[in-house]
Amino acid sequence: MRSLIHLGAALLIAAPALAQTPSPTPAPSITPAPSTTPAQPSASTSQPSGAMAARPIGFVTEPSRSHWLGSKLDGANVYNTRNEKLGDIADVLLTDDGRVEAIILGVGGLAGIGTRYVAVAPASLRMTRENNDDIRLVLDTTTDQLRNAPEFRYTGKARTAR
Repeated sequence: MRSLIHLGAALLIAAPALAQTPSPTPAPSITPAPSTTPAQPSASTSQPSGAMAARPIGFVTEPSRSHWLGSKLDGANVYNTRNEKLGDIADVLLTDDGRVEAIILGVGGLAGIGTRYVAVAPASLRMTRENNDDIRLVLDTTTDQLRNAPEFRYTGKARTAR
């Protein structure tokens, strides 16, 4: 489950839905992967019907100032605009094509007992850095609105990365 959270959080970081203030820092270095297919495929080479189209692969060699590590999101506290703690990040919901569908917050309860889960749109979370470079997550809502929000239920229908 932690691997899925880290993967989802990493994808969240790359999601354009999270509006980050543009950073003057240069973009990360990306190195293209070596090609394993011929530059000009022969006429007899064809993909089987229904096969997925190959996507180019790139490798990030170092993070820039605008990147966030998924390991820092796992269990991170979420606050509202009045600096009240709302809950923490419990999970990330991904689609089959790798998009972040929702961030699942654990709200209420004490030490995990009585915690309920609420899924919010990734764009609704604002991520900033505090003075010590720690992550700060803010959701513009109240504790009452989260308490009354529809609950996200783990039904076992979602696949896990195991």
